Amino acid sequence: MHPERADRDLRGDGPLQFPGRDLSHRTTLRRVLGPRPSSACTQCGNGKVDPGEECDDAAQDTTHACLPTCRFNRCGDGFVRANVEDCDDGNQIDGDGCSAQCLSCSEGDESFVVPATGHCYARYAAGHNWDDAAADCQAHRSYLVTYTLGAEQDAITARFLAASVNNHWMGLRDQSLTGHEFTWMTSEPVNAAALHLWQPGQPSPNRTDYCGSQIATGWAEQYSCQAWLPYVCEDPGWVMRHQDNHAYRPFFPGSAFDVALTTCQTAGGHLVIIDDADEQSFVTSQFFGTLWIGAKAEPGGPPKWSTGQPMSYQNFAPGEPDLAVGVCLSLSADGLWRAHSCDDGHGFVCEVE
Repeated sequence: MHPERADRDLRGDGPLQFPGRDLSHRTTLRRVLGPRPSSACTQCGNGKVDPGEECDDAAQDTTHACLPTCRFNRCGDGFVRANVEDCDDGNQIDGDGCSAQCLSCSEGDESFVVPATGHCYARYAAGHNWDDAAADCQAHRSYLVTYTLGAEQDAITARFLAASVNNHWMGLRDQSLTGHEFTWMTSEPVNAAALHLWQPGQPSPNRTDYCGSQIATGWAEQYSCQAWLPYVCEDPGWVMRHQDNHAYRPFFPGSAFDVALTTCQTAGGHLVIIDDADEQSFVTSQFFGTLWIGAKAEPGGPPKWSTGQPMSYQNFAPGEPDLAVGVCLSLSADGLWRAHSCDDGHGFVCEVE
């Protein structure tokens, strides 16, 4: 049936009549959302995913991950998905107040979206030391800016740094305290040559400054981590897994397991639950480093997912989980799961279903 005729009587040209019942709200919603999936077996709204449907949560709520038409709620469809989208203006165009990734990008003293990444970058003029700046970024569901593309570095330099007399914190730090092992807080690869990252002569093992800042040219300069500097936060938005429309977001710097658990709950989701090999592959392709996952062992028992669902898929390293070391589980950089002390500080990934 043609979409424009979805609400018309097949025996005539007028709308279906139901004496004593006002269904105008349903007709209006249908015209806004479009037609439901067409299939003889489809019963959208019955709570089961029938042939022709992407989803079915039996709800009539356009803020859910599943729309009333049994289609996934996606960025650009004009409906704001709760906890995942800041906004949705019905298109995927940057520069119109709602970004192509449905970020409002309105934090900080000034902010903008870099098209090369789709991420939002916000500058905060008030000075903080490196740790406090990193914590403030996390409070805004962001992290201190990291660079993987030259276009990204150039855009931030031109917009935030070129006219500034102050250095700005970035997400670069040497945790080894050697002066020559600087890494991104996100554990992304540091491609210093491609980015022209460091100013000449740095990093230097002869200096005892172990945090990375940016000067007006965009180059990185070693700086004392206790210095008070303005800073730039990067908001990557949620990463969508198209098979099931689950949303994933990384959080840095590292936190204890219980803090990570609470942060994800506050964000409207939970610490990432890895249900199968496909989801394992997706998560490891998107995020780097050692990350908490939503599993913990209770005293005398095996690890369980925090949501209570069974751990039907597992990807432990040989000899793991070593519950003598700890009872909280992480996804390591090599893709294998390991047990850690719950007090360790690791980055983490939140998942919204």
